[in-house]
Amino acid sequence: MSILLYRLVKHNPPLHEDMYSYKLLGIPLLAVSESRLWDGLSCYNTESQARRRARSLHGYRFIAVLEIPEDGNVRYERTGRDRGHYTIWADVEVLLRAVQQVIPLEERM
Repeated sequence: MSILLYRLVKHNPPLHEDMYSYKLLGIPLLAVSESRLWDGLSCYNTESQARRRARSLHGYRFIAVLEIPEDGNVRYERTGRDRGHYTIWADVEVLLRAVQQVIPLEERM
């Protein structure tokens, strides 16, 4: 079994930096309570939720569809206030191999 999660990315195909956490990107931690999230990646439960989030962000041109096996090797958790928001913790290479499809944001609006 697996779960599909939708990640906003800037490149097609996604590059390593598309799968970097804020911590890896060197973006400062905003709140101590968010420290565990700082090392993870934001993803969404559905394509439409990712599209809604993309409207308030700049620079993202694609949605990467990640197929995450539910075998316990990749940790993910429902987090944040946004409906359908997940945080995923995994090695960048694992995440790049999980990409099943890349959808341009200008399609299916």
